[in-house]
Amino acid sequence: MKKFLSFLIGVLIFSSCSKEEEYVIEYPTTFNPSEVYGQKIRVFTKKGEVKDSKITLKLIERIKNYITDLENYDIVDKFSATYLSPTTLEIYNEDYTLPTLFNLHETPNITYWEDKNIRKGVVGIYDYYSNHFKYKPLYYKDLGFNYPLNSNAFELQECYYVKKNKNTLIMPFLDFYHIGYKNYTQYNNARRRINNVFISKSFSNLGEKDTLVIQEYNIKLTIRN
Repeated sequence: MKKFLSFLIGVLIFSSCSKEEEYVIEYPTTFNPSEVYGQKIRVFTKKGEVKDSKITLKLIERIKNYITDLENYDIVDKFSATYLSPTTLEIYNEDYTLPTLFNLHETPNITYWEDKNIRKGVVGIYDYYSNHFKYKPLYYKDLGFNYPLNSNAFELQECYYVKKNKNTLIMPFLDFYHIGYKNYTQYNNARRRINNVFISKSFSNLGEKDTLVIQEYNIKLTIRN
C-alpha cells in the first residue's frame, strides 16, 4: 500500500510539474522570426537520394542562385504573427499590403494558421494534390478539369504550418529545384520558402531522368518583448 501511495504521489508531482512547464499564452501576443537553423540540402532521383558528394556539391553550386541564401537571409521585420484569441491570429507578411486575419487550429502534432479566404488555382507538379509535402490544407476541394486552362482546378484555404515548443514556434521550410523532362525536352522548375516538410519517399514520383534538389531549414519565432 505504501509503495502504491509513493507511486501515486510521484505521478501527481510529475503531472503538476508538467503543467507548470506548459506555456499559457496571453492575448494579444506577437511572435517574430529570430533564428534560421537546421539547414540540410539533399539531391534525389527516381532511384533515391544521391549520396555521392562530388555530384551533389557540383549540382548545388550550379543552382545556388535558385535556392535561398540562408547565410544572408534577413528575416527581421519580414513576418509577424499576433495571437488575438484561441481561434484567431493576425499575420503580417512583407508580401501582403495589410495584415491578414487567419483561423487558428491547434492539433497535438502541428498548428494550422488557416487563411480565412478561399482561393482558386490549377494543379501543377508540386501542388497540394501531390505526395511530396507532409502537411495539407484543412480545406481543399478538387473542381475537376478546366478546359480553358488545360489542367485540373481546385479551391482551398491556404495554411501556414507551425510546431509549438513551449513559448517558441518553429516553422519548417524548404526550397526545391526540379530538373525534369517532357517529350525529350528539359525544363526547370524552382520554388523557394515553402512552409512545409518534404516526404523523402516521394522521390518515386519523379520521372526516369528527373533530378530534385531540396533545401530544408527551420525558422524559429519568439515572443516580441
